[in-house]
Amino acid sequence: MEHAARAGRAAGRRRDPGTDTTEAAPSRPIPEETMAGELVPLVLLPRYTTYAGKPSSGNTYFVTIALDVTQFQNAILNVWRGKLVGTAGTPEVTFWFEESTDQDSWTVCAGSPGGGAGGDPGENTETQYTLALKKRWFRVKVELGDADNVLTCWAVGFLEERLS
Repeated sequence: MEHAARAGRAAGRRRDPGTDTTEAAPSRPIPEETMAGELVPLVLLPRYTTYAGKPSSGNTYFVTIALDVTQFQNAILNVWRGKLVGTAGTPEVTFWFEESTDQDSWTVCAGSPGGGAGGDPGENTETQYTLALKKRWFRVKVELGDADNVLTCWAVGFLEERLS
């Protein structure tokens, strides 16, 4: 009889203390807003990516290729940067996490460092950002403060799938 009671508990049932019978354990639905979607690994800037000087295109920044993030609701990124080598501009380095509907007009994602002005995780500091993804395309933009700078950094993390 005890073996049957243990088997019932293992199958999600609980034993009624007054008898030798078991009854189904109550189930509670988990509210959807507390559930997280499946996490998919993401590497935007591999360890250890190095940027030097000004890009050949004449821009003062470097960008990753745009990713289609339609099926994802959040990007959870850990960003690290090392010591800036060269003449320190103001600011030394700036990171932006951007999204777009057409890959032409880019806006800063909610949760980005420094808001719309971009930001810096800090020298030799790993910082985590959770970015809300509202548009189809996502990318990272890194700007060095001066043309003779050299910087090593990385950005890795996860994309969280939409639940609906």
